[in-house]
Amino acid sequence: MDREIVDAVTEWDKTACASGYEGLHELASRSFSGAITPGGIWAFMLNGRVIGLVGGSLSAFDGSDLTAYVAPDPAVALLYTMQSSDREKEAAYYTNRTPISEVDQTLSAGGFSGYIELSENVHSGDYYIVYYGGKSMSVAFVGNQRRLLTEDEAFRRADDEVGIYDVYAVDIDVTPLPEFESSTPSAAAVSEPESTENEHDIGDDAGDEQAALDSAETDERAEEVQAVKDEDNEPEDDPDDSGIIMGIPDTGFREEDDASDESADVEDDAENLQSATDEAQPLAVEDDDESMAVVDEETPPDDVDESAAADDDDEPLSVTDTGEEPTVIDANTADAVDDTDSADTNVDTTDSQQSAATPAAADEPIASLQAELASAKREINQLKQQIADGTHTKSPAQPTQTLSVEEALAGANLFVRYDSKGRPTLETVHDTAADPVDAEEVIENLRIDHHTTFDSENTVVSGQPFATMLADRIEMGFVDWLVRKLPFEIRDTRNQNALGAVYDAFPEIDRVELRGEVVLGVDDEGGTITKTFDMVVRNKMGDPLFVVQIEDSPQPIDPSVIEQLIRDGNDLATHTDAFCGVFVVSTSYYGPAALEAVSDATSGGLLSRNKKKAFVSVSRKRGFHVCLTDRLNGEFDLRVPEL
Repeated sequence: MDREIVDAVTEWDKTACASGYEGLHELASRSFSGAITPGGIWAFMLNGRVIGLVGGSLSAFDGSDLTAYVAPDPAVALLYTMQSSDREKEAAYYTNRTPISEVDQTLSAGGFSGYIELSENVHSGDYYIVYYGGKSMSVAFVGNQRRLLTEDEAFRRADDEVGIYDVYAVDIDVTPLPEFESSTPSAAAVSEPESTENEHDIGDDAGDEQAALDSAETDERAEEVQAVKDEDNEPEDDPDDSGIIMGIPDTGFREEDDASDESADVEDDAENLQSATDEAQPLAVEDDDESMAVVDEETPPDDVDESAAADDDDEPLSVTDTGEEPTVIDANTADAVDDTDSADTNVDTTDSQQSAATPAAADEPIASLQAELASAKREINQLKQQIADGTHTKSPAQPTQTLSVEEALAGANLFVRYDSKGRPTLETVHDTAADPVDAEEVIENLRIDHHTTFDSENTVVSGQPFATMLADRIEMGFVDWLVRKLPFEIRDTRNQNALGAVYDAFPEIDRVELRGEVVLGVDDEGGTITKTFDMVVRNKMGDPLFVVQIEDSPQPIDPSVIEQLIRDGNDLATHTDAFCGVFVVSTSYYGPAALEAVSDATSGGLLSRNKKKAFVSVSRKRGFHVCLTDRLNGEFDLRVPEL
């Protein structure tokens, strides 16, 4: 299971339970929602049902001592189950093109099982909507403290955010609990009075009728007791109960009865429609008591007869109410409807559509949907690239603001993120020195996102879109070098110990604050002493790891700049445990005086046994590295310390 999920689960409140299978049954009887582990593997429960197993099977729970963690909300338990299961990414959407509320309607109507994740390019938090059988629950983790929000508030916030969100399909299988030996007398023993057999043996014909009545009454009581027992030990994957896993009435979702062909057809149609949905062509959903239709906005008006739309102009294609479950269709699948339904909806049918209604052409609508999906994915990729390059065309109705370079940088943060935590990260590089990770794998997985306190898409800086300006800045180039190149240069030159504090900090990097402010200490009057640096590299808790000073001048670096930065570093190291280095970035070069200033501050004396390079000792256990970097011809190079 993902380390982040394990860390989150183990912070939940614990609850006592018996060991082995008895403990699982005990939790089930309490409608428990959360995670249980005997050590090594995990089971997730939702309302007393085992909905996911990670790392093994239920047999590992037999006779084992269990630790149970209570989920802060059932939706979180379901979300973590889905994130730990096999999942398939169905689509990605841009909120400004396709609002979450719109896709939510389509997924709910189609009996979807999976979740929506809105986290990319969104820095206020991570937002999720989880679905089971079309029923949904919302979860959000907001702020640096990842404060939990649920239900309407979480959904409303997600729907108001701007960013790219993904839709993942996940199959949830309920695992029945194994039976266990119990010291409680069985219901069967209680329900079989000894007199029953004797009553049936009575030979008196006059008493036969009374004996039959007594026997029937006894059997009825036995059935009632047995029914209670059966309910307590009922397999959790009983199709009749699958709809109440989320604590809602039975929806019939995931019915495995062969008689539910119509429901299966509805689900298949809805899934095909959902795959064809994209942010460029959002789906319009019309829902009433009699019929429901999902209509592709791309459908030409000519495809619908005017008489068919007389009752509702917004519903170009409808389904006649036959008393059965409504079928979700669009113009691409209308030709698969039988002749009677086609006549009722008055849909004009071309020769090609008539041929598509034959069994030989049954796969044509699917091929059409797949082609639309491929086209949608290409447009999504183009849109994401335009957003990254700052070339995304803005709506003429949106106002454009102009900021100076300093104003724009002061309102910007850069975030170090990964496409997948399951692939190699900087933490993987740090922890696998014996079996080095390929640098290219980490570089391809790593990305640098930005977040601003202003509308960056509609902001012009020095005549350029903000994103274009930022991409050309020395700050962006330095951060890219810091996380994509320097860790591997230190590792490959075997300087992990000589630059230990810097090397250990790489996995901790979360964001880079441009024109960031740090606290250096407290003045005589009790006020804080602060200073602003060109960049402040911070961890998840917001503690400064590095401070960076940029000297963009053709002149060699003045030693006073380095001396002042070292003094600031001393103050920071005294008050902040996480702090481990200062960087100077020059577009020129470092003269002898500047190099001597570093040497004087980091030598440690003639008898020093310190093997750390360019390290300023603040106390016996605390200090920081001084790193002098230059940027010539667009390339960054670490000059001090030498690797």
